[in-house]
Amino acid sequence: MDDYESKTRGIPAAYRGAIDPANLNLRIILLTGATVGALLILAANLPWIFGPGPEPAPTQAPLQQAAPAPPPTPRPATATPGSVLPVDILAYDAPAGAVIGPVEAGRGYQVREVRPDGWAWLEVDGSGAIWTNAPEVTGGKDE
Repeated sequence: MDDYESKTRGIPAAYRGAIDPANLNLRIILLTGATVGALLILAANLPWIFGPGPEPAPTQAPLQQAAPAPPPTPRPATATPGSVLPVDILAYDAPAGAVIGPVEAGRGYQVREVRPDGWAWLEVDGSGAIWTNAPEVTGGKDE
């Protein structure tokens, strides 16, 4: 008696073929092939099953940064000789705006802008930037 018959003694003949080593290997090969085939079919149909994937994001060119502006040129803190207020003037926060207060004669100043309507924007030592309509500074006539 060979080894197979000794191992299958007592098993009904209908079931002996199920554990036959030749049949067992064939069944494992067929089951493995069917599983791999089913997985390949599933993988190939994933877009159809779940719908198309998200649209790829459009590529954008990198933003170019503008070169930083050079720092402002510092102006001298004091006025040039001869640029001193000849008289007391009134300082305003804007042309025809609110009065800030008087500025004493003798302070140095620089003219930043003179407008045609008689207003001047001044940088006054000790007061900063102010507006005035004093004819002595703007060159206009006294109103």
